Amino acid sequence: MISLKDILIMIQLRYFIILSVLSMLMPMLIIFFNQHNANAVVINTTNDESRTFVLSIGIANFHDKHWDNLKFTAKDAIAFDTFFKNEAEKEHRSQWRELLVANKEKNNFVSDKDILEALKRLKNDNRMEQDIVIVYLSTHGTIYENPDTGKLGRYIVTSNTDYNEVDKTSFAYDKLLEIFHSLKSKRKVLILDTCYSGTGKSFLTQKAKIEIDKQKGDYYQEDEVAEGEILIFSAQKNEPSLEDAYLGHSVYTNFLLEGFRKDLNNDGAVTISEAHLYARNMTREFTKNRQNPTAKIVIEGVDPIIVKGELKNSNVAYVYNRWTARSHYNVNVDGQYKGVLDKGFSVDSGKHRIKIIDPQDNKTITDRSIRFEGGKEYTIEDMIIFPDNPHLLDLKIKTFTYSSSHIRDYYAKKALYGLGIRYTHQDLWKTFDIGATLTIFQTVREDERTDSLARMEQKREVYIVSTHIGSRERISWLSTQNNRLQTNFVWGIGPSIMSLKIERTYFSPSGEAIEEHKSKRNLYPGVSSFIGSHVEVPSVNLRAGIELEAGVWSSAFENSSPYIFTFAPSIFVGYHW
Repeated sequence: MISLKDILIMIQLRYFIILSVLSMLMPMLIIFFNQHNANAVVINTTNDESRTFVLSIGIANFHDKHWDNLKFTAKDAIAFDTFFKNEAEKEHRSQWRELLVANKEKNNFVSDKDILEALKRLKNDNRMEQDIVIVYLSTHGTIYENPDTGKLGRYIVTSNTDYNEVDKTSFAYDKLLEIFHSLKSKRKVLILDTCYSGTGKSFLTQKAKIEIDKQKGDYYQEDEVAEGEILIFSAQKNEPSLEDAYLGHSVYTNFLLEGFRKDLNNDGAVTISEAHLYARNMTREFTKNRQNPTAKIVIEGVDPIIVKGELKNSNVAYVYNRWTARSHYNVNVDGQYKGVLDKGFSVDSGKHRIKIIDPQDNKTITDRSIRFEGGKEYTIEDMIIFPDNPHLLDLKIKTFTYSSSHIRDYYAKKALYGLGIRYTHQDLWKTFDIGATLTIFQTVREDERTDSLARMEQKREVYIVSTHIGSRERISWLSTQNNRLQTNFVWGIGPSIMSLKIERTYFSPSGEAIEEHKSKRNLYPGVSSFIGSHVEVPSVNLRAGIELEAGVWSSAFENSSPYIFTFAPSIFVGYHW
């Protein structure tokens, strides 16, 4: 016949098993909620109500003869518009398009006011976040000093731009960016096939050249982009953006149009990031590195902006590299060589160990575990924006109590409070973290009456050494997109040792000590598991969190079950390096 004690043991064991199973299942729940949350705000490319907006602008004809007429910028814009027109007709997609072209053959012009009005129409019609917006512009670029602020700024040269009054007659780049950021769409691309170097598709006034020479550093600030935005530039700031008679287009635009038809990762769809990657590599090769296209992208884990085809393999994610200087790095995924970083790489959905190595000195650039969602796009910059800091040191404040009411009533009435120090090495084995914790609880003295009305004094000393293997899952809806604030679910399980010393003194009703029991410090093996969450600020290498730990141990008390169960909630702060 099953006794009450056996039932209590079964119940306590069940609690421990439940917590241990939860520690294993929670990562899957976190992944589910991350995906559910992402699906609530990220774009569904098959939504019938969403539209694609394409504004193409090419200016080759200028009133002021200081600006040389360009050969292919108008042709660039027409070809860009035609591609999306044909794709819309082929795929029967709803599409908004507008084309502004200024060329010498037709003697037509595009002014700064024409661009502003077109952008206003685009903004007025773009009413949904799931719309795709693509703005393309090919013309001269220039740098000019704003007479009101005295600061140098970037300007887009239009047909009516006056060489002596650039700030009043051109379209300010900052104004373009302001309108672009304000668009309702959460997936938008701005492509500028222009430059500000004074060569190629750029011309600087003599005054601007003098002011630039005076600058000790950058003469304009780096652009900021929000989640789902992509800024693409045909050249870096000190490089020319070239046209080529053989290609019949601006160099970058020619290869971008080719890239629109290149499915690099064979998933059935061509994305804007994929096309840019192709165009960047081809432009660098064609110009012998005179022109290096670049991009500002915040696409970590978001749905891609598809320009051609339909995504067929939703179980594969793709990682892009936009840093030319690091294109020679080698990539390993789960210990398998994937190639060089130059063209990016694909990876199956799930959690993977990513290791990137500079082959020139065999230096490891990053080595960390990352969870990828199928059908999403990532940039390598998101993975190495902060240095690898796999070593974690946490200081914990913990309470410790027994689950058995029998033990609490007769052996350990008071909960223990202690300090713990934990070291963890992230991703030490495959994608798992491994660590160890030492917790020292305060010595507690308990005073109680026995059945015979005598008094008993008890002193308990408890130390616990535990080890664990575990993992982390990023909670995306509680983290910032740029990873400056990360919230993670954490879990771990492993063997532990509890060191326990108990001293008891019994007193007669008159207060006389009649018996003493001083036990040796004994060690009791067990298994402990924990679940919790922590918030991390990578820029300052700090983190803090809460955890709940459960343990099962061989019994340390007389007349109790062979196993005892404990619970220990804790808070912690930590540092990583």
